[in-house]
Amino acid sequence: MSAEPYGRPPHHPDFGALSEAVMTADAMSGFGAATVLDLVKEVADLETAAHFAVQRSAKAARELGITDERAVTAMAGAWLDGMVAGYRLRQAHEQKEAEDRD
Repeated sequence: MSAEPYGRPPHHPDFGALSEAVMTADAMSGFGAATVLDLVKEVADLETAAHFAVQRSAKAARELGITDERAVTAMAGAWLDGMVAGYRLRQAHEQKEAEDRD
């Protein structure tokens, strides 16, 4: 069993970029600079993103046999958080590609 609480992190450049994106978002929300909703608004229309988050979470809950609405709400929050992290990961990729071209 690994000594790491969630297993060993992968050895891939995306791990560092995604880790940085998540830690930056956590720091911003932890210091009151931004809420999760503020972070979502930076990358997408909030109403649209929330609609997709709820729909995708409800679908996953049905497939998993989850009926607790609080669980669906938590899943939707995780979906939004993941969407922001994915957007920031893409930004990191684009920045690296631009640096590599220069």
